[in-house]
Amino acid sequence: MTADHKHDKNAIACNHVVRRKRPVMIVSYDGDGLWQFMCGKADHTKAKQAKKVCAACMFETHAPGITPEEIPAGHIAERQTKTSWTVRALTDAEKNEIEG
Repeated sequence: MTADHKHDKNAIACNHVVRRKRPVMIVSYDGDGLWQFMCGKADHTKAKQAKKVCAACMFETHAPGITPEEIPAGHIAERQTKTSWTVRALTDAEKNEIEG
């Protein structure tokens, strides 16, 4: 961790990412300030598969090539290569899915 690292911003990540079974392929930042780090697969069927994590730790260890400053609220970053990401606005359907 960097010297100025703070563990003050919570996020959620799928269990596949937390256990390092799959890489982070999607980072989203909803309008309410919630960060999500997901593997991008559609096999998340239970709420317990989402784990509370530190957003700064996830950026440092699981999301190379992207920083929080590059993803405004209401946007999503999708990994193209190991360190290349595409950032776009969340669609209405994605916003509804996040809000549950």
